[in-house]
Amino acid sequence: MRTTLILLMIAAAALSAASPATAYKTMIPAGKSAIVHISNGSVSDTQLPEEPLDATTLEAVKRAPAWLYWELIRNLSLLQPDLRIKCAELILNAQDPYIDEIAFCVAHLAPEDLSRMDLSLIQKNAMLIYETAGQLKYVKIIDHGIAGIDRDYYSTTSYRVGNGKKICVNELPRDIYYWYIVHPKITRELPDYIDPATGEHGEPGAGVFWRDYLYNHNDPGRLLLKNILSTCEVLWCGKKNDPDNGAIGAISQWLKENIKFCTPPKRQFQPVRVYNFHEGRCSECGYLNTAAARTALIPCLLSTAYADNHKWNEFYDRRWIQWEPIGMMMDAPGTYDKWKDFPVTGVFNWRGDGYVWNSTDHYSAACKLRVRLTDLSGNPIDGAQVIVDNPGGYPKERCLWSYTDNKGECSLNLGDELQTFEARIRSGIGLIDGKFKINRSITAEVYTWSPVYYGQIRKPAAVPFELKCPDGMQLDFSVTVESELLQGQNPDDNSTFCLTQAGKIDLYLCDAENYARYLSGMQFSAALVLKNVSSLHSSVKIPAEGNWYLIFSNEGKVNAAECIKAKVECSFL
Repeated sequence: MRTTLILLMIAAAALSAASPATAYKTMIPAGKSAIVHISNGSVSDTQLPEEPLDATTLEAVKRAPAWLYWELIRNLSLLQPDLRIKCAELILNAQDPYIDEIAFCVAHLAPEDLSRMDLSLIQKNAMLIYETAGQLKYVKIIDHGIAGIDRDYYSTTSYRVGNGKKICVNELPRDIYYWYIVHPKITRELPDYIDPATGEHGEPGAGVFWRDYLYNHNDPGRLLLKNILSTCEVLWCGKKNDPDNGAIGAISQWLKENIKFCTPPKRQFQPVRVYNFHEGRCSECGYLNTAAARTALIPCLLSTAYADNHKWNEFYDRRWIQWEPIGMMMDAPGTYDKWKDFPVTGVFNWRGDGYVWNSTDHYSAACKLRVRLTDLSGNPIDGAQVIVDNPGGYPKERCLWSYTDNKGECSLNLGDELQTFEARIRSGIGLIDGKFKINRSITAEVYTWSPVYYGQIRKPAAVPFELKCPDGMQLDFSVTVESELLQGQNPDDNSTFCLTQAGKIDLYLCDAENYARYLSGMQFSAALVLKNVSSLHSSVKIPAEGNWYLIFSNEGKVNAAECIKAKVECSFL
């Protein structure tokens, strides 16, 4: 028996005898559908909407920027009710100009982190960003729009950048600002108030947040980050491997003077603990440098090459730029490929919610692995995790990972230099038997793996028929897929992330008899059978009497939820 589910359907009906209409904004989970019932000129749902969010939480979602709507809905729906209310209250109680930064963190901190951290840190984080911006010469926060007036309001930063004898001003893309400055998590650490002496949680006071601690604190005899940044006129000067390089050079020098490059008795990844201990190798340097750069309002991330046992950073100025302070390297990505015993096996960049993206080809010539995963009927399997190992790699064999899109496809750039790789797949529908092996990889070679899952995704078996109806009613409808939300988990710390991308749904229109067949999982006839719809406005004539059902289907998906906006209206001819 096929079940239908409307996860969130907020209906705004404007009914009249002449032209009833209903508008919908709904998230359709993978394997489910949303149904609109048309009968004798009226438009209604087939069942009451199931709303996982209470009124208070929905008010918080409405107060946040519109571009965060679906991510907030998804993340808040994953939380326990009491935690959900606390997160909603953070947004509702926030003051301008901090609302968007707070809402972004609520939407994009992994649910696992929100359940363990001190939530007051989210507001503290936003306030510190604006406080720091007022003290630095090379960066300025720009607010686009006004909360409560403009629905798509957002903030970003602009930078003074040296370019020979000139200084230009560059504005940061919106998403780079939020993900790589505002987001308070770097990789696996818990974003929290941390006791510098232990690296564990501490109540505010004994526990400190890196954005405050690194900027305003220095151990005796050591440089204060706040002081050295206050003299910087530009983000950087565009120089390669040069310490005289604006804020980038200053932070590099600060890190070199604060960290002795050696293996500490216990490996650390909490930035304040790394600073307190003043020892570390590439991992500790990478964690601390990311935190210091974000403290300085510079977009920064950690680049990781597990199989090559190395980590470094990238900062953003119109592109992602290689940066390794301990070696005083800036914008020298080809350096690693020339190192002895470092063939660049696979490199990925971290996002704070646990999502990672492949950047191997930034550092080396590469080969490519293309994966396409289907079921026995050739239906693509979305949201499957593809993990690539490098057997014998040190300290970890795991090299890269990615997720298949709504076509069941993903691509990974892997190292060349005659290396060996093994790919394996994990999916929500079960394990895929077998592995794919690359022996002695070749530069620019494209390797293709098309495994078949020995099962079958259930999709509606619709057969189109021509509906001849000169009189009766005209059904007008429009639909736009606003977002597709693919959910995954980082295999390092199991944090749940959400990847937003373009999506598609299927659409069917059938009468009562065929609707019953559809519900039973049988083949059915439909006056409309539309596949892979991303945006559509259409009209069709249907009989004035009887029951008709417009089905918005996401039943071919395994993982991805489709977020749609639709309007259905009928009028008598």
